[in-house]
Amino acid sequence: MNEYDFFNLFVRGLSNFEIVVALIGILAAASFAVLLATKFGNWVLPQPRESRVSDFLPFQKLMSDGVTIQCRNNSYARVFRLEGVDLSSATDEKVYSMMEARKSWLDDLSNMQVIARVITTRDHDALESEKRDFNNKLLDTISQVWFNQMDRIYTNKHYIILSVIDRKDALKDLNYASQSLMSTLGEYGVSPMYETEGSNPIDSPFYLFSRLCSPVSKPTPKINNAEGARLCELLTGDHIHFTQEEGIIHFFSGDNDLYEIAFGIRSCGEAWDESMIYSLNAIDSELVIVHNIRPMFRAQARGLLGFN
Repeated sequence: MNEYDFFNLFVRGLSNFEIVVALIGILAAASFAVLLATKFGNWVLPQPRESRVSDFLPFQKLMSDGVTIQCRNNSYARVFRLEGVDLSSATDEKVYSMMEARKSWLDDLSNMQVIARVITTRDHDALESEKRDFNNKLLDTISQVWFNQMDRIYTNKHYIILSVIDRKDALKDLNYASQSLMSTLGEYGVSPMYETEGSNPIDSPFYLFSRLCSPVSKPTPKINNAEGARLCELLTGDHIHFTQEEGIIHFFSGDNDLYEIAFGIRSCGEAWDESMIYSLNAIDSELVIVHNIRPMFRAQARGLLGFN
C-alpha cells in the first residue's frame, strides 16, 4: 500500500504564490487554535454562559427619597398602591364620576408625556386569613357556611407604575404626574410605595417587581441601598424556563413550580369597563393584568385620527 505523500499530492500541484498562501492559512488556523486554548482566547472569545432573570431587569438603584427608582438607562419610575373602589353597587352617577376622574388623569399624563402601567395581581390566599369574628351568632354562621362551600380564595391587589424616560426635567414631570395621580384618583385610595430603614418590606416599591419575577417563592426583600446587579438579584428568587410549548412559561423554586401563559388583548380603550375586569377576575387561577398606557399629545392624537 502506498504511503500518503503530502508533497506529491498537494504541493507540486500549486504555484509558488499558492504555496505561500496555503502556508499562511495553515499557520493562521494553528494560531487560532492556540488562541482558543489560552486565557487571552477566553477574554477575546468569552465562553457562553447561562442567562439569569436578573440580567434582564432594568433597575439601578432606589434614590434617596425612598420612592423614586432610577433605571440603568437613566429613566425614573415610582410605584403606587391602590386600595380600589367597589363600583358594583355604586349609583350610575358615582360610576360616571369615577370614569371622568380616570379620563382627567389620562389627559394629565398626555400633557406631561409620562408613561403609566396599571397592574392588578391576584394571588391564592389561605382561607383562614379571611375568617372574621363578627361577635354575632347569625353572621358567624353565615360566614362558616360560606367558607365550607369554598376550597380556595384569591386576593386582588392594584398598582400604578409611573415612569419617564431620560430627558430634561424628567424628575419634575414625574413629580407633577405623581401629584396629579394622588389628587385626581384620590377616591381610589392611592398611596406611594416607599422604603426607609424602619418600613415594612411589603411597602417597598420593589415588592411588586419581586412578585412579578418570582411568583413561586414570592420574596419580600428590602434592598438596603443595594444597587445594580445586586439589587436585581434580590428580586429574583425563582428560575424561569421558556418551554416553547404553546407559550407556556415554567417557574420553579426548589421542589415547587408554577406554569404561566401570557396573552394580549387588543381592544379599544373604551371597551375596558368594569364588567370586562369582572369577567377576567372570574378565571379560576392566579393572574396578572397589565394595562400599558403611553399617552400622546392632543395635537398628535388629533393628527393621527385625522390621517386614519
